[in-house]
Amino acid sequence: ISPRLGISYPVTERNKLHFTYGHYFQIPRAQDLYENLHYDMRGAIRRMGNPDLKPEKTISYEVGIEHQFTDSLVGDITGFSKDIDNLVDSKHVTPSTSAANDYSYFINGVFGHVQGVEITLRKQQTEKSRMYGALNYTYSVAEGKGSSRNLGYLTYYRSQPKVTESWPLDWDQRHVVSAILGIQFPLGFRLNTIGQYGSGLPYTPNPDSPIKPAINSKRYPATYNVDLI
Repeated sequence: ISPRLGISYPVTERNKLHFTYGHYFQIPRAQDLYENLHYDMRGAIRRMGNPDLKPEKTISYEVGIEHQFTDSLVGDITGFSKDIDNLVDSKHVTPSTSAANDYSYFINGVFGHVQGVEITLRKQQTEKSRMYGALNYTYSVAEGKGSSRNLGYLTYYRSQPKVTESWPLDWDQRHVVSAILGIQFPLGFRLNTIGQYGSGLPYTPNPDSPIKPAINSKRYPATYNVDLI
């Protein structure tokens, strides 16, 4: 059962409120379900799938207001929140019979939480102006107890303490900006410039050092690109 609700309501001639709420599910990868179910204990890394894994579940909320500045210029500001449960993790097992036969298997053991705001400006082409475009900025924070399906195994392998606090998730990109600027020439020819910018994603520096660093405590450089089409 995946209920979803969306409401859009004009409050004035130039303002509109919108709200959405929904439950979303994503089944685990086939590898997470069925990997090595015959329990082959050869090799240095012994990992087993788990056919009883539950689907990843996301509960999403979103509310915003749209304002029409002119006949061709519209702005929107939207706040959103997502609760993510049943993310796939791994658990290490050391059998009492022989430590040499230790292994890990996949479990639903991690949750995450995302909050943010999105601001958008859109300009449409008119008879007086052949130019059109859009500008979008998103600020979000994604945190949780893990975003790697191998977190439990790696924590054991690196002799790190068990994760008990929330950290930035692997996809925690705080700032994202995208823009498009286009112009239509006679005879239907269009020229578009598309630009994108994203702040750096997090990573864990040197996890094998004697002093264990905090998970995802460093950031990669920002990325950007511009295309002309």
